[in-house]
Amino acid sequence: MSSAGASASALPALSKASLHHRGGGLFGKSTPTTITVVEAPPPEPDASVMTRIKSRKGSWGTRVASTLALLGLTAVITYVGQRKGLELIVIGAQAGAYNEVAKLLDKGLDLPSSLASRWLWFILAFNTGHSWAYGDTLMPSLLPSWLHWYWPGRRLVQYLAYVCLLGGAITLKGPGEQLQRQVAHLAGLHFTLFLTVGLGSGYIAILKQWGVRPFLLSVLLVVVNDIGAYLVGVPLGKTPLTKLSPKKSWEGFWGAAGLTVLSAPLIVRLLKAVLGSIPEDSKRAMGGWLSLSDWQALVLATFASFGAPLGGILASAAKRATGTKDFGDSIPGHGGVMDRVDCQLFMSAFSYLFLSCGGNGGGGGGGGR
Repeated sequence: MSSAGASASALPALSKASLHHRGGGLFGKSTPTTITVVEAPPPEPDASVMTRIKSRKGSWGTRVASTLALLGLTAVITYVGQRKGLELIVIGAQAGAYNEVAKLLDKGLDLPSSLASRWLWFILAFNTGHSWAYGDTLMPSLLPSWLHWYWPGRRLVQYLAYVCLLGGAITLKGPGEQLQRQVAHLAGLHFTLFLTVGLGSGYIAILKQWGVRPFLLSVLLVVVNDIGAYLVGVPLGKTPLTKLSPKKSWEGFWGAAGLTVLSAPLIVRLLKAVLGSIPEDSKRAMGGWLSLSDWQALVLATFASFGAPLGGILASAAKRATGTKDFGDSIPGHGGVMDRVDCQLFMSAFSYLFLSCGGNGGGGGGGGR
C-alpha cells in the first residue's frame, strides 16, 4: 500500500487527544507535537437479538406493566363510568399532551412559561374548534343542564375572543429577537392545538354519537400496532424506516401492520363478548355502524397500520429537533402522555370521519355501550 493510502486510512483513527492538541496550536501557543497513529479497531459484529433487546432503555417488565395498568384503568372506567368516564380520559389526554409540547416549546425558544396564557389558548381552541369540527357533542354530555351556557351567538363570541387574544399576542412590543421567538412559540402552540384538539376530539364525538364500542376498537387497534412494532422491530429491525425516527424500522412497520389487520376481527368479537349486544333501536338509528362488521374493522385496522403511525413519526421529529428523548416521564417505560397518544390523534379524526359516512351521524343514540 502506498504511503498516501496508508495516511488516508489512518486519519479517521487519530486519537482525540492528538487532534485537540493540534487545535490548541492554532489559537494559542504552538508546541511541537508528535502525532501517534492508532490502528482503528476492527468493526464489531452485529449484536445478537437478545443483546439488542436488552440494550433498549426501559425494561420490558416496566413497559408491559404500564401498558397493562393503562388497559386495566380503561376497562374499569368503561365499566363504571362508561361513556362520560372515557370522555374525561380523552380530554385529560389532550390536555396532558398539549401541556408537554407547550413546555417543550418554552424550553426550546428560551421563553418564560405563562400558565394562564397557555391554558387560555387551550380552552378557547377546545370550545370553538370542537364545536365547529364535530358539532355540539361535548358540553351536553359532561355538564348538568343548569350549566349549559348556550345562546345563539356563542360560537361568534368564542371566535371573537380568540381573534382578540391572537391580535394582542402578535402586536406586543419588545426586542425584535424576542418578538420573533414569541411568534414562533405561538405558531407552535397553534399546530399543537390542531393535533391535540382538532384531531383528537374525534374520539369525544365518537363516544357521544356511537358509544363505547367503536371508540375502544379504534384505540385498541393503535395499541396493537404499537405493541407489534415494538415486538417485531426490536429483535428483527435492521432497515430504518425514516431518518426522522431512526429506531423505527421497515421490519417493525410491516410486522405491526400484519398483526393489526389480523387482530381486527378478534377485537370485534372480544368487544361483542364483553360489552354485550347492541340495542336494535341504536342499530336502526345509526345505519348499522354500531354492529362493527369485520370489513369495517379491517378498514380501521388499515389506517391504524399505515396512517396513524405518521403521528409517531411527527412526534419523533419534534423530539429530535429539540434534543429531547421523551415528551415527559408520567408513564413509566413509555415517556409522557404525548408519547402514547401521538398516533391516536390521527386515528381519532379518521375513525370519526369514517363512521360518519355510514349513518345519519348526528343521532347520538349510541348510548353508553
